[in-house]
Amino acid sequence: MNNQRYILLALMMIAVVVGVTSSSIAGDVLARVDSGDPIKLGLAASSWVGIATTIVLFAGLLRTPRVYIFADEVITELRRVTWPTQEETVRSSTVVVVFTVVLAAVLAVYDYIWVTITRAVLFNEL
Repeated sequence: MNNQRYILLALMMIAVVVGVTSSSIAGDVLARVDSGDPIKLGLAASSWVGIATTIVLFAGLLRTPRVYIFADEVITELRRVTWPTQEETVRSSTVVVVFTVVLAAVLAVYDYIWVTITRAVLFNEL
């Protein structure tokens, strides 16, 4: 497992994202029950919930061998990927942007035609 620092970084990022989300949810729940967000030891209660969630989740992820092995295998496979060159990336991106613009123009023409037909048929004053 030579990918240890990447695994730790990834697990920490996952734990932080879940912790921030749980802090936000806790703040919303506390606001919903009209109790406010009380300050304890210099931080809001919802912040403490987020910190606790982050710590517990990070510790739990570190203690789960399956997660650690899976993350190691993912990083190993990503190292084997043949990444495109800058020229290939630019060329592919250009094709996607041009195709999107052409498709948008075609859809705009169809939309204009159908709006014209609909107005002529439905809103024609006799």
